[in-house]
Amino acid sequence: MEHIVIEEQSKTSNAKDAIIAAYRGLLGRDPDKNGLISYLDLLEKNSISYEDLIRQISGSDEFKTIHGYIHTYGSSRREAMDVFRQFRKYEGPGRAGFVTNFLGCVSNVNHVGLASHSGLVESFPFPGNFHGAALEWIAVLRSVLDARERFSMIELGAGWAPWSAIGYAAAKQKGLSAHVIPIEGDRGHIDYIHHSFRENSIPDSDADVIHGVIGVEDGIARFPRAAQAGHVYGGAAGFSGEGNDGDAFGTFLRHHSGLIAEIEEVTCYSLATILNGKGTIDLIHCDIQGAEGDLFEHHIDVVTKQVKRVFIGTHSADLDRRLISLFPKHGWVCEGIVAAKTRDDPHGDPMLVADGDQVWRNPAFF
Repeated sequence: MEHIVIEEQSKTSNAKDAIIAAYRGLLGRDPDKNGLISYLDLLEKNSISYEDLIRQISGSDEFKTIHGYIHTYGSSRREAMDVFRQFRKYEGPGRAGFVTNFLGCVSNVNHVGLASHSGLVESFPFPGNFHGAALEWIAVLRSVLDARERFSMIELGAGWAPWSAIGYAAAKQKGLSAHVIPIEGDRGHIDYIHHSFRENSIPDSDADVIHGVIGVEDGIARFPRAAQAGHVYGGAAGFSGEGNDGDAFGTFLRHHSGLIAEIEEVTCYSLATILNGKGTIDLIHCDIQGAEGDLFEHHIDVVTKQVKRVFIGTHSADLDRRLISLFPKHGWVCEGIVAAKTRDDPHGDPMLVADGDQVWRNPAFF
């Protein structure tokens, strides 16, 4: 009986912390008594999920009054189109073996599992395209629109670095010089990045392609190399110990065991090391499969000093809550948010169904 009581108290405490974090991060205040009681009751009864909590608060009149244009799902069609139409839409033919987006950037269909889409030319990406929702697009394009003379971007967990190519193309449309820094742990994906940059006319002088992973401190990490790079994305790094030491690392290995060629040792770079000497960065785009909470909590001071905007793909309700709690404390403003979607696996553990999206703007630069 005592064990049950302790579990119930822990559940109540976690739910209360989640509600307080959501209110502070999204509304800039603590929850009122009635709101706290109401949401606490719903969460404890499993009548709503943490995702629902974020959706309801970000859809409230109070949130819209504070943030204006933000839509419950991160962006409205009008908001998205207002951004997209500030760029010249590609009207040319498609290319065999590639998908072409509305900026004219191409992605090799064999690199992204889209052989049936060879030659496709996409329209404006609302509510999104094959590799990102409209909110993710808006974060990158707004960063370009806010840049002055030079656009600089770091893409963490880059895959084939589509967002670097998108940022670069958008910057060139606006007459800016541009420099992109994609960081990726899979050697096969590094080859894809070089191939993509050649196809999208990004010269070596305008890019620093880094084979490695990002972490809290400099050192060595382990990373699963895919047997066929085009079949596996979303790899998580292991930072310490032996075997399946981290939740994200271990979960990834369990779910992809037949697709992994080997576990490689790769260089781990701290975000402070990557930012050192870089000056002001217009955008950090981060999709690092569960390590984002530790990364930004550890480096928030240097990020606040040097970075104008951050897009983060999130991978659990806990990570959503940690980041919502973190950025407002350091003066950042939420530009859009969609909670990570999870469901219980057969063992009752939360399993990620879809990444969350968070966009934070640093008012110190505006």
